[in-house]
This record gives sequence, structure tokens and C-alpha cells, in this order.
Amino acid sequence: MRLGSVLLQLPRATAGFSSYLVYYMALAAIGLAETAAITFSTPIFVTVLVTVFLGERIGLFRWIAVFIGLAGVLVIVQPGSGVFEPAAVLALLAAIAYAISIITTRKLGKRTNGGSMTLFTLVFFIAAGAVLGLIFSNLQTESPHPSLAFLYRE
Repeated sequence: MRLGSVLLQLPRATAGFSSYLVYYMALAAIGLAETAAITFSTPIFVTVLVTVFLGERIGLFRWIAVFIGLAGVLVIVQPGSGVFEPAAVLALLAAIAYAISIITTRKLGKRTNGGSMTLFTLVFFIAAGAVLGLIFSNLQTESPHPSLAFLYRE
């Protein structure tokens, strides 16, 4: 089993962990339908990031599809409206973090196998979850916002 590049494994695992963390924080505040709809923007970020980090060329029709997808996300989120919840940004961050995880997975796929990527990610998730659990379990802070209350709850 080849571990591959730890310099790519670590950002991949960090992005994956961050994606899950902020996704569940968003769920606590804005609900499943809105969170899922916003995270449907992940392919948009993958398309943009693949041009930057992997140097791939994207054709005109795919860029048009990206802009149509972005318009769809904007219709769902309705930024600037009175019902806009700042926790929607958490769902957007989840989409961006997941896109980073996808891009690094693609880059790692040439250097390592799926089993070692999965093992590295699981070990990272366990370690990061344990650290966050220890930090937040000792805090006695009440938060009025549901996203933060999610982290502080017993």
C-alpha cells in the first residue's frame, strides 16, 4: 500500500473534514433542503479549481453550464433578501471544501491507491474529531446561533 504524497493527503483530509463540519453546522441553522441545494454548487467550484490547479481547459458550453448552475444556486439562496441566513455561507464553504477535496483526490489518484487515501482520511477524521471533541466538551458556552450551538451541545 503506497501512501503517496503526504503533502497532498493532508490538505485532502483537511478539506474533507472541514466540508463535513461546516455542512452539519449549516444543517443546524438552515435545514436540509437549503443546505443540500447550496452544496449542489460543488461542481461549479470543481470546474473553476480544475482550471487553476490542474491546468485543464474548459470549453465554452461547460462554462455556460457553470453560469447556469451558479444562477440556480443564487435563486435558491436569494442573497440580499430578508430571509437570507448567514449560515448559508457555511453550506457554501462546505461546497468549496468538498471541491478542494475532489481536486486533491484527482491529483493523488495518479500517485496512490484508494485504500491508502481512505485510511489516511479516516485516521485524520478520528484525530481531528477527537481534538474538536475535547476542545468543545470543556467549553461551557451557550450560543444563540444554531450553528454554534451544534458544536457546544452535549
